Amino acid sequence: MALGAIEALKGANIEDVTVIGLDATDDARAEIKAGTMAGSLKQDAIAIAQTSADLSVEAAGGAEIEDTYVEWVMITAENVDVD
Repeated sequence: MALGAIEALKGANIEDVTVIGLDATDDARAEIKAGTMAGSLKQDAIAIAQTSADLSVEAAGGAEIEDTYVEWVMITAENVDVD
């Protein structure tokens, strides 16, 4: 959706809007490099899946599950080339 927002802003000749997206796709990284996107949150799909599986096993065993946070990384111009 952030990439669509960038296109819409360009089409309307609107500047000075900070755009941040989600998932840090290759297209998003290209926009970050170009300076048209400020950043994109990169989620760790493997960590999310592992945490979900672990908590599911615990819940199936009768454990009470608390809210759980899986870390993410903000991809910006400073770290856009780091995976």
